[in-house]
Amino acid sequence: MMQEKLNFDIAVVGSGVAGLCAAVQGALLGKRVVLLETLSRFGGNWNATYGMMGVQSPISKKLGIDVDAQALVNQEVRLFNYQVDAKMWMDVAHASGDNVAWLMQQGVVFDETLEPYTAGEINAPVFHKWAAKSDPSGKMMATFLAAGGTAMNRTRAVDLVMKDGRVAGLIAEGQDGEFEIACKAVICAGGGYAKNPDMVAKINGRTDSATRGAGMNDGSSILLCIKAGARSLCEQGTMITDLIPAGMTRVSHWVTYIHSRPGTFPFHVHVNQDGERYVDESCTLRLFGFNTSAAFTQEKTFTIYDEEKIRKLDEENNNGILEILKTAADNNAEGICRADTIEGLAAALGLDPAALSRTMQQYNRYCETGKDEEYEKDPAFLQAFSQGPFYGWENTYQIASTLGGVDYNRKMQVLTEKHKPIPGLYVAGTDGAKLWRDYYSLAIPGSCNANNIYSGRTAAIKAAKALG
Repeated sequence: MMQEKLNFDIAVVGSGVAGLCAAVQGALLGKRVVLLETLSRFGGNWNATYGMMGVQSPISKKLGIDVDAQALVNQEVRLFNYQVDAKMWMDVAHASGDNVAWLMQQGVVFDETLEPYTAGEINAPVFHKWAAKSDPSGKMMATFLAAGGTAMNRTRAVDLVMKDGRVAGLIAEGQDGEFEIACKAVICAGGGYAKNPDMVAKINGRTDSATRGAGMNDGSSILLCIKAGARSLCEQGTMITDLIPAGMTRVSHWVTYIHSRPGTFPFHVHVNQDGERYVDESCTLRLFGFNTSAAFTQEKTFTIYDEEKIRKLDEENNNGILEILKTAADNNAEGICRADTIEGLAAALGLDPAALSRTMQQYNRYCETGKDEEYEKDPAFLQAFSQGPFYGWENTYQIASTLGGVDYNRKMQVLTEKHKPIPGLYVAGTDGAKLWRDYYSLAIPGSCNANNIYSGRTAAIKAAKALG
């Protein structure tokens, strides 16, 4: 039985970075805002992130740091071969400093030491870290409630209510059953679809991808928009992702592996289902995400190490990765294989022993001559595989977030297949996020959160203005 109808001006679906910023902004503009969160806690992935991009922020001005926002954006547009909207990028970049200031006004505390932290052409200190243990999402929730907002946890948006082609509200499901919220604007900020295997598989072809996201991130808010007529951009989107062993199941292992990301210690070899190399394994040093983009081109991929390389990797990162891999191999667990010979490792991985042996022999010759004749790997990372034991595993993808859900314009209005706005329907954060293609570059560090904050605020501002 449907409960009594509730009345608000704006409903925000999802309480992560984008959703909280939308909710706070709407409430500060004097609108009656309800914030829906499927989980028992609010904040989504916010406290699992490190910070945001900020250009001409109060902190950068205090430190005398002057960065050319347009140069940063033009760099990003070139990286994606002009397939991303430069105007939208400019919107995010030019507003980023003001958004840092706005967050500070709401009680969010930043570390005032800015880092270059970039993999792009421009060594720009634009990354603003949240201060340690500062609980930014908690600060924003407190602001939202103090401004008169209503927050509902353990509550899922299950359908939009449309009248004459316009948003008239939504149907939600809480602990006591379904109820209707009447409102004239809905902002979808569900955090993407990283935990929806079917949606993820459309991008990377794998149904065993893992996610380290803290939010629900099941794509349900994207699907609400699509049901209402939105144009889907999921197939054109990308992921913030790493390669990890396909059999790993514990978050602690994933985190350990990420902290020793092969791209930061690229002495390993990547091979495909035919036992052949397919990429310069050091590509991630040039740009984050390149190794996973390359893996998308193959049916299957595998990582090969020898024990001496893993020992050096362990020493560099001091994270116990050697013991983790040894224990897994001893217990025949988590997809980690070990053998005294390359042929034995190939058999354990289900690869052709002769093919993998040829590949590794050829790689060892490259190491001897100091020249990778196939993929031009930096000679500094050419180190022969001369002695076992050898370790290997099939890779899958660990996803921090997806980027790209439904189409939208610069007002954050959701668009139909004919590029027309759906009145009253807005998107924010990674439910939209069409600023990236193929990979999340990190050439502008913290740009995902910069977009989350910008899009959340903008959606609320435009919705409030439309409401009058």
